[in-house]
Amino acid sequence: MTEDEAFIRAIVDSPGDDLPRLVYADWLDDRDDPRGPYMRAERETVAISDVGRLRGLAVGLDPVWVARVSRPPVGVCCEHLRIWSTGPPATDDDVSAAVTAVGGVLPPAFRAFLLNYNGGVPSARFFHNPARRGSELGAVEKFYAISVGRGAPDTDRPVLSLRTSGVDLAVVADTLYNGPHPPPGPRAFAPLAANEVPYMNLIGLSGVRAGRIYWHNYYSLHRSDKPRKVADSLPEFLLSLRKTPELN
Repeated sequence: MTEDEAFIRAIVDSPGDDLPRLVYADWLDDRDDPRGPYMRAERETVAISDVGRLRGLAVGLDPVWVARVSRPPVGVCCEHLRIWSTGPPATDDDVSAAVTAVGGVLPPAFRAFLLNYNGGVPSARFFHNPARRGSELGAVEKFYAISVGRGAPDTDRPVLSLRTSGVDLAVVADTLYNGPHPPPGPRAFAPLAANEVPYMNLIGLSGVRAGRIYWHNYYSLHRSDKPRKVADSLPEFLLSLRKTPELN
């Protein structure tokens, strides 16, 4: 693990503690790293909710790094909830290999989320779901992770662990928009999280859908029903999760 990664891990492990952020900012400043001022600003702007200023300071920085160290709604470093039973720690090479295996391009926030947590069970799981007929409540059971070797017994290449209830969600996600025999081109969706059977959350991978969060019944794979948007971004979706069904 590099020194840089060790600092990020310390922040992810204690997102509400200012000390790891200040120590990391000092370390970056000592190396004239342009991320230092952002690291200090992230701590300051969260207190006054100046999201616009923070996003302005992020211009020109690696968007995956920004998402890893920033709290929602800018990034995926969750302070308001904990994520338990995560997968094994994933490196950037692990994520890249998994993306190659599955296909598509991951939005920066999704890549950051896999690097920070690699799936897991959130301590707050309920979300407002206007897409669901008859009930405006959804619940995340678990976020999908990257695992090593599963589904590819003759290789140690990481692959996305996308099976639940016997359904291959990698195939589901590809088929939902493109059809059972999709044409060449970017994958439309990737599975993000399991909800109560048979529902799941997807994240858009291309076009206007990129980075947006959707909800879908994967038993309706061969129907005309399409995924329905529930959030404009992964940080927004994470911020919306609540511990109880009372969402207001």
